[in-house]
Amino acid sequence: LDWTRPASDLERLIRAYQPWPGTFTQTGGEKPATLKIHRAIAVPEADACPIPGTLLSADPKNGLVIACGRGFLRLDEVQAEGGKRLPASDFLRGHPMQPGTLLR
Repeated sequence: LDWTRPASDLERLIRAYQPWPGTFTQTGGEKPATLKIHRAIAVPEADACPIPGTLLSADPKNGLVIACGRGFLRLDEVQAEGGKRLPASDFLRGHPMQPGTLLR
């Protein structure tokens, strides 16, 4: 995904590409992992956004929240490479992620 685009555009793109070909992002860090995004919600009313692609929240209660070019995108359902489709809360229990991580 191009995280510099508005969150509302990315939400529509994710819906349009379900179930095939799907939308993907890569985590940063020493061991990058590919995530398939199955469901996401745009949070357009966010004012000051950090660098697009920055993981702002990664907790089971709020899920995965990523900064976009305009607004935030909350990932509700994701799938790790070789894994099964999971709600973000379940995914985070097995794959903890740190806020501040940059997604590509």
